[in-house]
Amino acid sequence: MIVKRGIGLFLAEGATERLLVSERERFLSCYWPRISLMIERLGLDRAELLAESPAQPAKVAPSDAPVAA
Repeated sequence: MIVKRGIGLFLAEGATERLLVSERERFLSCYWPRISLMIERLGLDRAELLAESPAQPAKVAPSDAPVAA
């Protein structure tokens, strides 16, 4: 990230894509296993969950906050 005084912050070329890749990896390695176990523990049908999910999911900013298990 580059700071230009009086102008703002600028991201390096390709920073957005690298951020998305790391967020996907974190989701699949950290969050998804816990979510998957909870789905299984509650006896929820994955297809039913997908069918009931909102058509347009809310936009959520990336976060390092852990998901409650």
